[in-house]
Amino acid sequence: MTAQPETPQPVVTVPRPVLPDTTGKSGPGTVSPGRGTPMISESVPDDVEAEAAHRYGLALPDLAEVRAALSNVYGDKADDLWADLLRRCGLRGHETSRDALQKLLQTMKSQDPVMALCARALSIRLDTYDHLTAAYHIVRSAS
Repeated sequence: MTAQPETPQPVVTVPRPVLPDTTGKSGPGTVSPGRGTPMISESVPDDVEAEAAHRYGLALPDLAEVRAALSNVYGDKADDLWADLLRRCGLRGHETSRDALQKLLQTMKSQDPVMALCARALSIRLDTYDHLTAAYHIVRSAS
């Protein structure tokens, strides 16, 4: 009996959703056409962001979450890797800004494949948070 060659499976590409900018503004925090990842706009009030996060059971990722992920993946080596990442980014490790988080994730993406994958997973969490919060704001604004 001869083995039948496998039939190649079609590749399905699903476009990333781009939520419309309902503020009429452009700049940091708004959706750029084709960019694919909306950031929380300054026009989204903090209480709406908090309400959306609570409703969806999400928290904005932070540096502590990144450090915990590194500890889970790298174990005893995590402290040295953390210190090296902070040095490369010019961070101290206690920053709470989105810019600090994005800077750290971007640096992680240029490291070894395992760390890059960890950064990608955390970036997906950040994107998910942003998408759901933006969608919640749009729906809430429309009602």
